[in-house]
Amino acid sequence: MKALHISVEASLKKLRTDYIDILYLHWWDYNTSVEEVMNGLHNLVVQGKVLYLVRFASVPTPQLQLITNMQGVSDTPAWIVSKANLYARMMGKTPFVIYQGAWSILMRDFEREILPMALSEGLALAPWNVLAGGKIRSDAEEQKRRETGEHGRKFFGPWERNDNERKVCNALEKVAQEVGVKNITSVAIAYVMQKAPYVFPIIGGRKVEHFHANLEALDITLTPEQIAYLEGIVPFDKGFPQSLIGDGSEYTIWHNTAGHFDKWPRAEPIRPAMTK
Repeated sequence: MKALHISVEASLKKLRTDYIDILYLHWWDYNTSVEEVMNGLHNLVVQGKVLYLVRFASVPTPQLQLITNMQGVSDTPAWIVSKANLYARMMGKTPFVIYQGAWSILMRDFEREILPMALSEGLALAPWNVLAGGKIRSDAEEQKRRETGEHGRKFFGPWERNDNERKVCNALEKVAQEVGVKNITSVAIAYVMQKAPYVFPIIGGRKVEHFHANLEALDITLTPEQIAYLEGIVPFDKGFPQSLIGDGSEYTIWHNTAGHFDKWPRAEPIRPAMTK
């Protein structure tokens, strides 16, 4: 709690302001209790120094990232976020309202526990690594990088794609042709934005054309069939218990043996209007 207090006071001074709109809490340390974290964060809200809280943690060392009217959490196990929000609701504290974590069509682990938890808790989502560190590229672009020596990011490993990554990128290229866009990265962005409501991707770029390609995602409407096609290129195992009872999106054989049920539809993400 002392570290949290010192960090926020120092940040307010550096930012030359007296309050923060959104406070992202970075990196769950497994040592500080849920109670101390949520009490400390709530105290900042009561003092008027923070308006909302966001759990955030995607850097090598614990730190606070200030954005400006929410409380959020990132890169933290779903059970901890659920426990923290339950404690906050039961004790009249400020809960987390947004979750940030690594999510892309090339790395879908986010969809096992985090996504169902966020839907249940009503959390917004701010995925990072949506473009997989630049690995979402066409075969032609990879060959060009190889020839020019531009290569790609090597911080997390080899810059070249493996076989599975290449297969998914080829599928993205096929869907890009179907929806009439130039860039496969825009399809990859649209994928995460149209899997759940209130998804706000964190996306970077090194060139102006990257920025234009990112904006192209806002004009794409993916059909359920196209999403299913992209997800079927490389097998993805959600694991137990989802493999037995499903993820709640539909009733399984076990439910249907007990009778007939009408499924209440889930909230849909915001999609661009369909165009001919």
